[in-house]
Amino acid sequence: MNSAQQGGNTLIVSLILMLVFTIIGMTSVSNVSFNKKMSTNQRDSDLAFQAAEAALAEGEDYVAGISASLVDSDFGVGCSSNLCFTSNCADGRCFNGSYGVGLLCSINAPATPVYKEETVWETGGAARESRINFPGLLRPPQYLVEFLCFVQADPTAPSPTPPPPYAAADWAYYYRVTSYAEGANGTSRVMLQSTFKVNRL
Repeated sequence: MNSAQQGGNTLIVSLILMLVFTIIGMTSVSNVSFNKKMSTNQRDSDLAFQAAEAALAEGEDYVAGISASLVDSDFGVGCSSNLCFTSNCADGRCFNGSYGVGLLCSINAPATPVYKEETVWETGGAARESRINFPGLLRPPQYLVEFLCFVQADPTAPSPTPPPPYAAADWAYYYRVTSYAEGANGTSRVMLQSTFKVNRL
């Protein structure tokens, strides 16, 4: 084999090795970029979850705090207090049902649950904004409190007969609290929910 043939073979081998190394390098860069994107998305999802969890706890604290001040008329159609529970969820307080002094409380659940309506979360004043500061989010987390009538304060006690009026010793307010948060890039969305009872005082 002469030197010209050896030089040609060396050139071909070198080109093949360069091509292999280039492919390996591009794959490594692509993997790094993909892993970085996954890490960013995971962090965004974690932040949204933490924000929703904090807003849920805040919602439970909020309704526990106001329950001592509630009166029957706060759930009525003509409510004019600053603690009204209404069908359009004024300031995050929702009630789809009927209840009046001495009457049976009943729920008229809408076909689509309130917390599944996008407009509730997007319309200013419907959902309640959390006071907790999460600087990494596009907007503050929010929560809703739905009044679901009453449950027995002590589920092991004999059922009061007849149920209404809902005497303080026997009954507790029953709520569903829903929180919602979005991550910094708007693709991570978390909704959490709890049912919560507060004894009537």
